[in-house]
Amino acid sequence: MKTRNPFSHLTLEERRIILTGITNGSTKTAIAQTIGKDKSTVGKEIKLHRALTHKCKMPLECNHYKKCVYGRQCTPDCPEYSPFHCSRRDRSPGACNGCSNWSRCRFDKYQ
Repeated sequence: MKTRNPFSHLTLEERRIILTGITNGSTKTAIAQTIGKDKSTVGKEIKLHRALTHKCKMPLECNHYKKCVYGRQCTPDCPEYSPFHCSRRDRSPGACNGCSNWSRCRFDKYQ
């Protein structure tokens, strides 16, 4: 039997474990511990293989689009402009799989 090398490429089974971890809402650290790799490896793998499944229809992703007093004409110069940040999409795990807010979110969605 082949010994496990922590510096080798990810196997298909390890990639499936990453997908399952994302769907279950696990952090990159937890997924990395499960497969025996570094969390940066998991993060790079997610970022490399995620796909944009829904593109936001607004010119900019702004947190104040629902209560915009400027007619939703979003520009970076707008005094109310605040870029949208999603802790799940932008940090951990890096994709929207399994997100409880999936159907209500109007911003870019990655799987």
